[in-house]
Amino acid sequence: MQDDISRIDEASETSHSTVHSDDSLQSHKERAPKIGSLQSFVKSEGPIENYSADLFDADEIHKIAVLDLRIMNLDRNTENILVQRVGSGYRLVPIDHGLCIPDSLEVCSYDLAWLGYE
Repeated sequence: MQDDISRIDEASETSHSTVHSDDSLQSHKERAPKIGSLQSFVKSEGPIENYSADLFDADEIHKIAVLDLRIMNLDRNTENILVQRVGSGYRLVPIDHGLCIPDSLEVCSYDLAWLGYE
């Protein structure tokens, strides 16, 4: 498990940002800034949902589970785990950390894709 924790840094970099719109058509109205997240691009073979679960080493699944539990990410679905080919194996890269550290805690099993892998 220590190995899993030391490899958490393989997740895509994410930062929260505030964007102010300069919309000249709406200049008579005061516009609230929009808050969102930006992520760095991760080159991959595609999302994990395109692959059979038996292709992945348990350590690859564990590293994502440990990360999600530590940051309380409640939106780890099969489209935000990317697959990278490394030699003859695969590396999994979690992306989209926009719903981590939530204000309220509502956990659904379908929001945690790694629960379905052994």
